[in-house]
Amino acid sequence: MNLINIYDINDINDLYNKFTDIKHNNIPTVFINGINLFPQLKKWNTDYILNNYGDNLCSITYDNDAVANFYFSNKCITYKDYFNDFNHTLSITRNDNINENNSFINDITFPNPFFKKEDIIRYYTYCGPPESGILPHYHSYALNLMTYGMKEWIFYDNKKLTDYYEIRYIRNVKYKEWYKNEYTNLKKNNKIIEYIQNTNDIVFIPKNYSHGVYNKQHTLGIVIEFN
Repeated sequence: MNLINIYDINDINDLYNKFTDIKHNNIPTVFINGINLFPQLKKWNTDYILNNYGDNLCSITYDNDAVANFYFSNKCITYKDYFNDFNHTLSITRNDNINENNSFINDITFPNPFFKKEDIIRYYTYCGPPESGILPHYHSYALNLMTYGMKEWIFYDNKKLTDYYEIRYIRNVKYKEWYKNEYTNLKKNNKIIEYIQNTNDIVFIPKNYSHGVYNKQHTLGIVIEFN
């Protein structure tokens, strides 16, 4: 098994330069207690989202479908409706306009040692029940800021394999189904990293580094994708 960087945000000095090196080395990294750098996010819970962003539109999967790409552009219900009637399934909403009215980005602290506002490409808000997840995928540099919950990660550096999964598992598949079919061969033929993200952890995802996630508890958070 390959290694993952793990730092406690309370014990690390000169985080700006440290993070520059982390990005350069392209190694998955965890910042324990990282949400302490974003105090507004520590307020996030169901009531806070309802009171501040309840009328914002969100995307939901069908029966915890782990192929979430089909739902990113389907902002079909409000967060009020989601939490009242649909919180048994995964909500993951892609937002390409960080300057839209009442943006979740308003709760991100600037400056911070990871990115500037102008560096943000897009962001994703997510809320998922236990046993929901997303199949392996990759993208630009990103940080997963989880305000509460427990999330299992599998990292591996093989874009071609991930492209194969996207062809084989088009939609209507749960994470556990993919795991049952693919995990043994994935682990046998690739160097993988496994990690359990806990409340207040920030996980750094390197550019074009494949990863899948599985919610072991009810989770809430935001993913910032940046240059």
